[in-house]
Amino acid sequence: MMDHPSESKHANPKIREEFNKAFALLEKDDMNSDALAILKRNISEECTSSMVLLGLIYSNGNETEREESIELFHKAAELGDNSGMRNIGYCYALGINVEKNKENGAEWYTRAAEAGNAKAMCNIGVMYSYGNGVPVDLNKAFEWFTKSSQGGYPRGMTNLGEFYLYGKGTEKNVDVAEEWFKKSGSPRSLYRLAEVYSRERNDKDTGMKYLRESA
Repeated sequence: MMDHPSESKHANPKIREEFNKAFALLEKDDMNSDALAILKRNISEECTSSMVLLGLIYSNGNETEREESIELFHKAAELGDNSGMRNIGYCYALGINVEKNKENGAEWYTRAAEAGNAKAMCNIGVMYSYGNGVPVDLNKAFEWFTKSSQGGYPRGMTNLGEFYLYGKGTEKNVDVAEEWFKKSGSPRSLYRLAEVYSRERNDKDTGMKYLRESA
């Protein structure tokens, strides 16, 4: 999924307040006209969160709105918004409102990751894992999953745990893998914990416990 900003970091508190108002209205009605008007006013004040949020709304609209969606993501990215950067990467990687181009997707994911977006760090890690838009490089994938995990992203933690569990891009370390799976807490990480306990710890009871929790 694309980034969905829930707050604005604009320097002007009035702009931040208006963004919060628009966000609340959109939670009740995702095409609320008052909310859209607020976002457009905020965009004129270079509120990048408003650009990304309106771009996300327009990404499912008519042809003109879909084109504007990409323009809004680019405008936010030009102003340094890493969610705008990541959403461009996501669109290119999957061919959403642009021609599919995994190389461009990888480039924008990298920009977003280098700008501090933990989800993008995971995205580019996955691309290095499978050679999508970049050459396969498990060492780089491991590095990006590590950074994503340190940034608090659960999917990055699960992927990092798998790399430790299977010795991909690093030496196998079941103890560290277990730690990251527990920190993640995602269904996939719970499934991997079942694998850790059943296969690596020879503890079938605990393995079955995690397997049930993962379902």
